[in-house]
Amino acid sequence: MALKIPFNAVQRALYELLSKGQTVPVTEHIPTGQEEFPYIWIGASNDVPENDNKTNDIHLLTQEIDLWSDQGGTLEINNIMNDVIFLVTHYKLRMPGYHVINTEVVSVASNGELYQDGFTAYHGKIILHFEIQQEVK
Repeated sequence: MALKIPFNAVQRALYELLSKGQTVPVTEHIPTGQEEFPYIWIGASNDVPENDNKTNDIHLLTQEIDLWSDQGGTLEINNIMNDVIFLVTHYKLRMPGYHVINTEVVSVASNGELYQDGFTAYHGKIILHFEIQQEVK
């Protein structure tokens, strides 16, 4: 079986789930600094393919989700992170050509950022780990 990298399938499925399951805008494009707050960015991906046997290709994929809020205090960023975690742990991603075996939240973090122009924002990061089986065709 030809091994295929599942980045596009995972990111498309995450975009659809997060866009439909909550109200904060979601982007796959690298933020330019012109976005309206709050927003969610489907960020960095890493895949470690494993050939389970001659017929099963398994992917151990790590996906980062970055979130930004310009609200004073952490209430908004924490609520957005809670919503994202709820969605990804209660609904399996629908991806043609792949089957999600397991989803795990690896870490959740937030910190305040101060920019050169004096603007402040909270940056949240959720790191997810997916075990994905590539479907045999």
